[in-house]
Amino acid sequence: FLVCAGQLDITGHEEPLIIGVSWDIVCSWNGDANVTKMEWFLVGLGTGDAIETVMGDNSIVLTLNPGNMGLDGTAYTCRATLSDGQRAEESIILSVKALENIASIAAISSLAIAGESFILVCNVSSEREANLSWVDPNGVEMRDDPDTTVSYSGWNGGMSTLVLTINSIRTSESGVYKCISDIAVPPSKSEASFVVQVQIPEPTVTILRAPEHSVQLFTTDSLVLTCVIELIPEVDSYVAINSQWRGHSSLTDSERRVIVSELVGLHLKYNTSVTFNTLKTTDSGSYTCSATVGPQERNNHLISSSRTAETISISVALKVTIDVTYNPPSDFNLPSPPYYRPATSLTLTCRAHHPTGSVSYQWSSTCSSCFARSSSSQSITKTTLQSIDAGVHTCTATDGSGNTGSNTTEMRMMGRGLCRAKLLHLDKHLQQQLI
Repeated sequence: FLVCAGQLDITGHEEPLIIGVSWDIVCSWNGDANVTKMEWFLVGLGTGDAIETVMGDNSIVLTLNPGNMGLDGTAYTCRATLSDGQRAEESIILSVKALENIASIAAISSLAIAGESFILVCNVSSEREANLSWVDPNGVEMRDDPDTTVSYSGWNGGMSTLVLTINSIRTSESGVYKCISDIAVPPSKSEASFVVQVQIPEPTVTILRAPEHSVQLFTTDSLVLTCVIELIPEVDSYVAINSQWRGHSSLTDSERRVIVSELVGLHLKYNTSVTFNTLKTTDSGSYTCSATVGPQERNNHLISSSRTAETISISVALKVTIDVTYNPPSDFNLPSPPYYRPATSLTLTCRAHHPTGSVSYQWSSTCSSCFARSSSSQSITKTTLQSIDAGVHTCTATDGSGNTGSNTTEMRMMGRGLCRAKLLHLDKHLQQQLI
C-alpha cells in the first residue's frame, strides 16, 4: 500500500526463478519523501536465508539462490520507511522452476544388423546450451574415429541434437547406449538410455561336391559333400555356430558315411562334410546343410540368432559291368573293341553292383540273330562263335527297387579283311627295315 506521494517498484521477478541460479530482486522507491529505511521480509516470517543488500538511499536488493522448489509460491514484501514516519509496502509472489534439460533418443529400430551402419539420434530440450556426449555399453565416451561418427547440430531455439553413427556395427557392440546432457551453470544433468540388439546376419552356406556335379554317380563310387559356412567379419569369435546335415537316407551309417567338422580361421568359416565311402542307389535324393549362428549374450543383452540352409540333390545309378570269358584270348593285342576268331567259345556275364533286392537282366544286341539278342540270363555263352555274332551287346540290370543300369561290349569277328590288313602292316614294316 502507498501512504504518501510515491511508489515502490520491484524488478527481477518477472520470469520464474530457476533452481540453482542466483537471482537479484530489486526494490526501488520513487517519490518525493526521503527514505530512512528499506527492508525485505517474508510475510510474517522475516527474510529468512535471503541476503539483503542496500544500494543507496532509495533501493534494496534481495538475493535468492533457490536450491529446490521450496520457494515456489512464497510471498516477499519490500517495505520503505519514510522520513515523516510513514511506510510504503509492495509484495510479490515468487515462482520457481527447474531448468529444463530433457534428453531423449530416437532410432529407426532397436535391432541392428551386424556389418551394417546403425544410427542413434539424441535430442535435448534445454534452456541453456548443454554439453552432449554418447557413452557405449562399456561406459566409455564415444568420439569420432574410423568406425564411429559423432556429429553435433548446435543449440538452436532450446533444442540440440547429437547424432551417433556406427559405420559397421559388430555383434560385440550390443548393449545399452546412453546420451548424457550436462549443463555446468546451473548444474543440471540429464541422460537417456537405448538398448541396441545386434542381429547376426544369415551366414553364407555353400555345398561343394566331389566329384563335381557333371560326373554321373554310380554304386560303388565314393562321394564327399562339404558344407562351407561363412560369416562376415563383424560377427565376433565368441558366437557359436551349429550345423546339421539332413538327408534322403540316414546319415548315421558309420561304415559308409563319416561326418567331419572343422573350424577355419577365427570362427568365421566352418566346414562340415559328409563322406559316402560306398554309394548305394538308396542314397539318391536331397541333402540339406543348415547353419544356425547364436544366440549369445553380450553386455547382458541377447544377440539374435540367424539360420540358413542349402540343399543339394544327387542321383546314384546302378553300376553294371560285363565280364568277358574267351577261350582262346583275343588275338593280336589289337585296340578295343577286341577281335574274336570264329568257332571259338565266349561267355558274357552281366553284374549289378550293390543292388537293392533281387536283380533281373535283359540283353539286347545290334545283330539280328546273334546269341546275345533278347536273353534274360545273367550269363550267356556261345560255344561256337560265328560272324553273325559280331555287334554291340548291351546288358540292362534292374534291382528290386526299380533302379536300372546298363553297360555294353562290342565284338568284332576276325575274317579275311583283318588278315589282309595284318599282312599289309607286316609288309610296310619289312619295307622300312630294308630302307
